[in-house]
Amino acid sequence: MIQAHPAKARLQALCRSPLIALCLAFCLGWAARAQALVVLQYHHVSESTPASTSISPANFAEHMAHLKASGFKVIGLPELLAIIDSGEPFPDRTALITFDDAYTSVLTDAHPILQNYGWPYVVFASTEAVDQSQRHVMSWDQLRTLNEAGVAIANHSHTHGHLVRRPKEVAPEQWHAQVLDDLRTADARLKAELGRSWPVLAFPYGEFDAALVAAINGLGWIAFGQQSGAAARRDLPVLPRFPFGGRYVKTQDFSQKLKALPLPVNQLALLDEQGEPLADGVLPQAVSRPQLLLGFDTEAQARQVNCYVSGQGVSDSRTTKAGTRVFQAKTPLPAGRSRYNCTAPSGERGRYFWYSHAFLRPLSNGAWPAEP
Repeated sequence: MIQAHPAKARLQALCRSPLIALCLAFCLGWAARAQALVVLQYHHVSESTPASTSISPANFAEHMAHLKASGFKVIGLPELLAIIDSGEPFPDRTALITFDDAYTSVLTDAHPILQNYGWPYVVFASTEAVDQSQRHVMSWDQLRTLNEAGVAIANHSHTHGHLVRRPKEVAPEQWHAQVLDDLRTADARLKAELGRSWPVLAFPYGEFDAALVAAINGLGWIAFGQQSGAAARRDLPVLPRFPFGGRYVKTQDFSQKLKALPLPVNQLALLDEQGEPLADGVLPQAVSRPQLLLGFDTEAQARQVNCYVSGQGVSDSRTTKAGTRVFQAKTPLPAGRSRYNCTAPSGERGRYFWYSHAFLRPLSNGAWPAEP
C-alpha cells in the first residue's frame, strides 16, 4: 500500500476547509489554467444619454485609473489578431477596450482619457447610422480623426438589426443572404470612408446563433458578443465581453470582472427540458427553461460552480455523473434576452472563474418581442 507524503496529506486536509481559499488551486488543479484576456464593452460615456447604456465620464475615468493601477496590459485590435494568428494562449492580465455604436461621447469624453494613458481601443460602428447622421453618433470626419489617431474602427453591421430574429414569412436562405449583405455593406462602407476594415464584428445586441457563427467563420472573421466572462482561445470565433453601463459601473464591480478567469470546462452542451440537444441559445418556441451542461476534470471542481439566471438568482442544478453538472432556470425565461452566468473560486485571491451563456426566447406565439 502506497502512503501519501505526510506534508502533502496535511495540505490536502487543509484544502477540505472552505476557509482556506488559497489552497483551492492546489486541490482543484485549476492553477495552471489561470490566465485570461478581458474585453471591456462600453456605449455612451456621458451623463445625458440613456442610463442603461451609459457610464459617466467620472466613472469611466475611475475604471481606467483602476485598470492602470491593477497592472494590466491594454492591447489593441492588431495585437489581438496577431495573438490569435500565433496560436498562443491569450495572455493573462490583458485587456481590450471596446465601444459599441460610435457615439460622439467616445470622442469627446473617453478619447482624451485613453489618450492620456496611451492606450489603444476599438470603436464598433453601424455604418447606416453614420451615413444618416443619427443623434449622438459620430460623423465620418470624426471617425477619420480617431482612425488617424490609431483607433480601430470596426464592423457593427450596417443597419444594427437583430441578426437572428428571422420573421416567419422570410425563408432561412433569404434571411441568411440578407444578413450577409448587411455585414458586407458595413465592411465596404468602412473601407470606402476610412481606407480599411478589420476582420471582426460586434454582434448588435450581442445576439447570435449557430448559422451566424458559421457565416462569420466563412468570412474568416472573429466576433464579439455581450455574454460576460473572460476570453480564452476556446471561445473563438465569438469572444465574450463584460458590458458596463447603467447599474454596472461601480469600481468594485469593474475590479471583480477585470480579474475574471475563463471557467475551465471540458464539456459544454445546451439541452431542452427533456434533455434533447439545442443548436444554440436562440430557443425554439416550446423551450422556456433550457439546461446548460458543464463538464469538469474532477468532481471537486464541479462542486465549486454556481450558475445565476438573469432576474432569478441561483439556478437549479444537479450532478449527472462525476465531474458533470447541469444548470437550469427555476422558472421560465422571459421573452427576449437572458443569461446564465456561472462562477467558481479560482484559488487566486480576488479572482473568480466565469462563464456566461446568452439565451434569446420568442413570445409564446413564436413572434419576437418589440425592442428598439
